[in-house]
Amino acid sequence: MARCRICGKEVNRGKYSDYHAVCIKRLYGSGNIPEVAVTTEDIPNRFQKVDEKFSISCVQERIAVILRSRKRQLEMVNGEGDFVLKPQTRSFSNLPEIENICMTAASLLGIWVPYHSLVQLSDGATAYLERRFD
Repeated sequence: MARCRICGKEVNRGKYSDYHAVCIKRLYGSGNIPEVAVTTEDIPNRFQKVDEKFSISCVQERIAVILRSRKRQLEMVNGEGDFVLKPQTRSFSNLPEIENICMTAASLLGIWVPYHSLVQLSDGATAYLERRFD
């Protein structure tokens, strides 16, 4: 049984086997899933280049990304973006999955949470993605 990577509910086979069309529309504002133009190797280099522009909440890195509609890509940016991307860490395994589970559980309990999802980076690694709401 496939589950939507955004809401966690069961998915029927369709255009995207891991997502509901309505969930894609809510998160990205369109009916398409953008490519995440980031690799695991890009992340440490990014932090070294703009060390005043990133934050670490406990142990998890956060990267600002913006949706480039024409390219259908999520790309890293300096400063604030449309989304916050939290990649896997070497110190603690499965942090993106754990954060996604916690946010989905909170939503099911009636707590408001921002739109979020698990995404794959260009190199296949899993990351947590959250739409900015501030």
